[in-house]
Amino acid sequence: MYASCLAKKSLFTQEIQQIAAFNSILAWESQLNFNSQ
Repeated sequence: MYASCLAKKSLFTQEIQQIAAFNSILAWESQLNFNSQ
C-alpha cells in the first residue's frame, strides 16, 4: 500500500516536472517570437 502510494507520488512529480519544462519551452519560444518582431 505504502509503496504504491510512493510510486504514484513519484509519477505525479515527474508529470509536474514535464509540464513545467514544456511551459518553460513555450515561454522561451514566445519570447523569441516577441524579440524577433
